[in-house]
Amino acid sequence: MAYWCDQLCIIGVIIYHTGNTLQQQVTLSPSPVATVVEGENLTLVCSSSTNVSGIVSRVVWGENNVILCTISMMTCSCLEADTSEQYHAICSLNYVSFTVKHFNRSRNTSLWKCTMRIDSTFVESGTTQVLVKVGITGISLLPVSTVNIIADTIGTLVCRTSGGLPAAKVTWFKEASTGRVNITSFSTSAASMQDELIVVTSTITLRPSKNDNSIRIYCNASNIGALYISQTSIINVLYSPDTPICTYRESVVTSVVHVTRASTLNITCTSTGNPPDITYIWTLPDTSTRNGFIFSVVNIQPYQNGQYRVSVSNNMTPTIGTAVIGTNSVTMMVIVVYPPLSPTLKIGNITVSGTIRIIAGQSVTISCSSQSNPPPDLYYWAPGGTRNITDLELRNVQPSDYDGVYTCTVQNRLSPTGDKPFTGMSSSSVNLEVLYPPANPKIHIDNTHGIEVLGKKLGIVYGANITLVCQADSNPSPTYSWPNQLWTGIVKQNITITCNVSNIMNPTVHARVSGYIVATITLYVIYEPEQPTLFYVINETISETSATVTWLPQFNGGIRQLFQLQYRASSIDSWTIHFFNDTSSNILKPMYAAINNLQSAMEYHVELFAINANGQSKPLSDTFKTLTKTKNDGVKSEAITGSSTGAIVGGLVAGCILTFLIATILYLRRKYALRWPLVPKENKNANTTETRPDAPTRDTETYSSIQQEIDDIGHRYSMPVPVPEQQAKSINQYDETLHFQKSSKYANMVVGEGNIHIDQPFRNSSDENSYGNIMNETVSSGIQSGEEYEMIQPTSH
Repeated sequence: MAYWCDQLCIIGVIIYHTGNTLQQQVTLSPSPVATVVEGENLTLVCSSSTNVSGIVSRVVWGENNVILCTISMMTCSCLEADTSEQYHAICSLNYVSFTVKHFNRSRNTSLWKCTMRIDSTFVESGTTQVLVKVGITGISLLPVSTVNIIADTIGTLVCRTSGGLPAAKVTWFKEASTGRVNITSFSTSAASMQDELIVVTSTITLRPSKNDNSIRIYCNASNIGALYISQTSIINVLYSPDTPICTYRESVVTSVVHVTRASTLNITCTSTGNPPDITYIWTLPDTSTRNGFIFSVVNIQPYQNGQYRVSVSNNMTPTIGTAVIGTNSVTMMVIVVYPPLSPTLKIGNITVSGTIRIIAGQSVTISCSSQSNPPPDLYYWAPGGTRNITDLELRNVQPSDYDGVYTCTVQNRLSPTGDKPFTGMSSSSVNLEVLYPPANPKIHIDNTHGIEVLGKKLGIVYGANITLVCQADSNPSPTYSWPNQLWTGIVKQNITITCNVSNIMNPTVHARVSGYIVATITLYVIYEPEQPTLFYVINETISETSATVTWLPQFNGGIRQLFQLQYRASSIDSWTIHFFNDTSSNILKPMYAAINNLQSAMEYHVELFAINANGQSKPLSDTFKTLTKTKNDGVKSEAITGSSTGAIVGGLVAGCILTFLIATILYLRRKYALRWPLVPKENKNANTTETRPDAPTRDTETYSSIQQEIDDIGHRYSMPVPVPEQQAKSINQYDETLHFQKSSKYANMVVGEGNIHIDQPFRNSSDENSYGNIMNETVSSGIQSGEEYEMIQPTSH
């Protein structure tokens, strides 16, 4: 191996000239730097200027001042030992291309020169530095996979290249949902030599927030040729639990929870943290604790009001560093709301309930109070209607105005969390019982539902039994001097009876007081009517179709009486019946009645008896025969003073004969006649009389009205029907039978006071009235002191 000389040197037989005379005329390219990839061939070109004259015979190649090869221009090969495996040359007149095969990293930064022998002079080129390039073979990222970093703290990742020449360039990237971001600016790199290669270590420093969770970090590097990309690391940002979000009934609660008493409190709290394994601890007002993200209280009560705190925590362990416990908490106030409790009612300082007893005329104040949350906003008394008044003041209480139930209603307005606001309501009641002494005494016949007779003159049939019931209004119920409130006796003479009524009133807030009242009634004896006298058919009034009868009324028994007049043809058994009012008053005057629509040449029987509420007199009877018609259909008649054509008329016109008014008597019979147990064949002509031989003389329409009227009277009064015994056989021959019986308890008495005139159903009753009229009209007592009595109207059964 030969080395370069600063001056002319003799190496072997070759003389080199190292002067500067011709140096600038030889060039080495590339210059000043040549690069080659390790393992590839390096080609350098040595040439002389075209304006240099002379012959180039040899070119010497040297590396780091060491001669590697001397090229003979004659052979274009190295004069040294065989180097064809290492070098290769291409030659021309002033040009030599020299190739070094399989250049390796050990020659990196080596300095190369070439020297040409031009004629006899050696001319040296400039120096070219050869840089060997070695491409990196890979890059690695540490840590790999997932990296745990606590939010807002520093974490590092390292990217390391393989050895290469020159040093590789490392670039960092972050990938998130928003895209890829170059974050190389947050990194630092350092190079180190390893096996004559440069290894680059790049460190990136991160301070992620929790929003950076799950981002991906990677790096890439290259020096020559290929770009190498590292694996990806996922950044797992660890962070403490967020402030818990708590819900109650699907409503988010922050500071206050209003929950209805006796309901179930279920508060669910959730918190977000990383790691997500969060511990929930509840601290109650009594400092006790519970675990779990759901806090539940069944049947919550007001004593459980207070502050509730839920604390959350997680354990954060970073990939590099020390574990840290993350915490957070929230505090809320639980307020139990409830409607008003049942109000407490007081009189003074005494709590009252149930029934409060006050004597009529006294005053009382009842106070009302209740507990609720929120407090009551409305008090209401009923009856009374005054709002927002806690006290009910009652003055001068009276049974009709104040007796009854008084209710205090209390309200408040509740707004529980998660529910609609509603009105809470509760009430308490007391029964105000007004005490009062006996008043309004009454005396009834038979029972408390019987006829009231106090203050009236009570007529009683001689020898009859009677039961009187004494009754009065009072509170508490009174006591009576009669045993069991009754008086029972047999009346044989006028008598005055007294009922003593008393009670003891024991009020709630005052001393007891006694009450007393007296009721008195007088009983008057009455009788059956006496038999009329002077009953007969007036011969002068007998014609072929009519006749007139007369009689003299007698004592009516002390009450109103009627007269029953009935007649029939001798050839038949059925009777035609009519009733007449007693018009004689207190003066005995004869009465007259005309019988019309008779058949000529026919014998008739006629009967009469008096009737009152107590019974009937013995009957009177007479017989007469009507006149016969003339052959030329003329009417053979005998004049009767004061008579006229009609149906049946009864009256009290002394000394005259009443007119015969057929239309009037038909109407009155339809309206007021007594029920008769006969069912005659229906006659379509309401204004004619059925002529069937065995039927009574009357029209069918009138019969129907009489039948209903008497049926009503019978049910209302159960009065005796004055049917003579001798008629029983003929009556029983028909379909219906009389059902009125004399056994009625009301048949023995009548009631009256002064000249009172009660319900009188007759429109024109001066001539004829129904049998039932005797039950409703004021009657004269006649001979018996001239007093008037009112008929008893018993209650229907």
